Amino acid sequence: MLNKASHFIILGALLIASTFFDGLFLYTLAASILITLFFKRGYIYFIRANRQIIQNNDDAGYRLLKKAYLVGGIPFSVYSGYIYLSLKFGYLDNAGVAIDEILSGKKIEKLKDSQRKTILTQKALYLWKRDLLDSAIKLLDELYESGYKNTAYYQNYGFLIYESGELEKALKISLEGLDFSGSDKVILDNLVATYIAMDNYSDADKYCQELMELNPSFAEAYFHGAIIEANKGNIDKSLELIDRCRSCKITQLSSVSQDEIDDLESKIKN
Repeated sequence: MLNKASHFIILGALLIASTFFDGLFLYTLAASILITLFFKRGYIYFIRANRQIIQNNDDAGYRLLKKAYLVGGIPFSVYSGYIYLSLKFGYLDNAGVAIDEILSGKKIEKLKDSQRKTILTQKALYLWKRDLLDSAIKLLDELYESGYKNTAYYQNYGFLIYESGELEKALKISLEGLDFSGSDKVILDNLVATYIAMDNYSDADKYCQELMELNPSFAEAYFHGAIIEANKGNIDKSLELIDRCRSCKITQLSSVSQDEIDDLESKIKN
């Protein structure tokens, strides 16, 4: 199979030959374009995938993104995006394979340390979806001890600790994450959920109001907001937030389900 070195050797040979034979320049140019497109087809798949996903054609977009991943030669952010969407759309096997291939160097020969830690953060989500929450948290604990910090990391770390029931630890990490990120919507929601679980509705309401000002687009924000408003006795406002919750797309990475939304609505009405 052609590689990048072969690409340049062929084009060089054609370029030299074109100086001796009339009319060969156009063939050289055409060959250059075709070979370049061959090596850049991963980018082309990615661009097409992005267009489909923006138009909410998730299935078509994901198929194209998978092609981009399989072809390779794409930026790290696209590899990472493929893993994220594999998790989001429920293709856990695909996510697991991609995580292993990237960490082993099969897809990216010289993986930077920051890139490796990004993939490990995504691996924690993968482990959570495989019902290995303790292993997921252990992995993120190790990253924390190494001094690793970024917004996505704090989002996942705070949420998974909350899921484990270690509320004091979850609170510490989410507050630290908020200091790091400013006003990240997911970290704010992690705080709201943690304060609700601790029966601290005053602080839950405080951070929920900050979150609502940012117009979040995920169901959990409105689900938790509905709980807080119901606790305050604002039933109409609570049901309004339930309606907004229903308008959000539920994915495989969502921490609330349609059944939970239905149950909450029933409790509020009763």
